[in-house]
Amino acid sequence: MKPSSTANSGAELSTVDRVVVESELSATLHRYCRGLDRRDSRLLDGIFWPDSTVRYSSADDISGPDFVSQILPTFERRGIEMTHHMIGNVLTRIWAHVAYSESYLRAFHRVVPPGKQPYDLIIGGRFQDRFEQRNGDWKIARRVLVFDWFRECADAADWTVEPRASDLNFTTAVIGSPGRGPWSEFEDLMSGVHHSARETALEAEASHGS
Repeated sequence: MKPSSTANSGAELSTVDRVVVESELSATLHRYCRGLDRRDSRLLDGIFWPDSTVRYSSADDISGPDFVSQILPTFERRGIEMTHHMIGNVLTRIWAHVAYSESYLRAFHRVVPPGKQPYDLIIGGRFQDRFEQRNGDWKIARRVLVFDWFRECADAADWTVEPRASDLNFTTAVIGSPGRGPWSEFEDLMSGVHHSARETALEAEASHGS
């Protein structure tokens, strides 16, 4: 959804326009987290502009599309079997077609290096993003990840051992496990692949009633 025509490129937005844009920025940040944790490249492809740049801490800049194409293979190569990314404390400054945001990040990684003992890696940091609106779409044009702290801990639990009081193991657990869950239609809807038959019927019903 575009901000109203009353907004101009040199001034901050009205309250209503700000709420609309903040919702779109928030959805982009959340899609990024879900794309990483579910290993869903379809979601990640829509996060960055083709000419965007990404810098993670002291690493050199890389283009947004190159980052997307490399991050999931990097997880696999480094034995990062599960991740859980959480976004919070999002502070934004928004103009008509440009926005800046800083988002606090806490990311859990279960790491199983080849031939070594598994461990948990927890990272705290901040995403500093410049969003740009082009042709009505908001995407990231510049991202810098600032690492504030991290902890590496010995594996806290062995989910391969049964029975467990929680009845959770690698077979029964879905949350935290990358890839598709048991509800395939839901996964496709959240990835933006297609509407379910039910959603299509509801939209058709709404259009006929309007």
